[in-house]
Amino acid sequence: MQHRKNISFIAGAFAFVLLVGALLLSPQKTQAAECPVLVPGNTFTILGYSYSPVYIVTDDMERKVFPNSSVYKTWYDTFDSVLPPVHPTCADTLYPFPEDESTLVGYRAGSNLVKLAIDNKVYAVLPGNTIAEIKNEFIAKKIYGTNWISTVKIVPDYEFAGYIKTEPLTSAVPHDGQILRIKDGNSKRTLYVKNGAAHYISGTLPAFLEEDVRYLDWNIIKRLPIETGVKITVEEIANNPVQN
Repeated sequence: MQHRKNISFIAGAFAFVLLVGALLLSPQKTQAAECPVLVPGNTFTILGYSYSPVYIVTDDMERKVFPNSSVYKTWYDTFDSVLPPVHPTCADTLYPFPEDESTLVGYRAGSNLVKLAIDNKVYAVLPGNTIAEIKNEFIAKKIYGTNWISTVKIVPDYEFAGYIKTEPLTSAVPHDGQILRIKDGNSKRTLYVKNGAAHYISGTLPAFLEEDVRYLDWNIIKRLPIETGVKITVEEIANNPVQN
């Protein structure tokens, strides 16, 4: 419990501020606040700051914070959905930070690899705010492409602590959350990995998801079962930043 509270404090102190100029309001005098009614999934800033982090409401009516713009942009194309600033009293009273889990939103699964500055281990981000160590460079190249290093994000200790470690990736098989296409193939069809199987995606990927498509050899993709009956919608891929 105390560890989680420490994470909350550190996240609040060091959260990277996101520029949302259209939403900015000047500081106002302390007064009784009219609190907006927010629902899970709403994103908002807090009144009184020239630059504010972006927060999201969880299913438990608590709030989590996007630690930086890099994380935010794996979930959203723009800041257009961010609501007007909420009074600090409203935010703290109605939408407090969770006490028993991380207060941070993590990278979307499959979008980037992460590592600590002081450690050479590289981790894939999986659904559920989990991470799995990639055991060697061969695996990284096969499932993230020859330019896999460009996808690595160095994260600070407090941000890394918000992830849950799971079993390492010891074979070159794409993992849940990845968006795939066949490298050097004629097919432009796009696949999404969910529950250990590759599903075709219906609809056109927005730019922020298109950036995360991995072009892999067919002999790597076909190591997954290919589900032809159930397609994944574009909306399903980035609809759960709080990782319920």
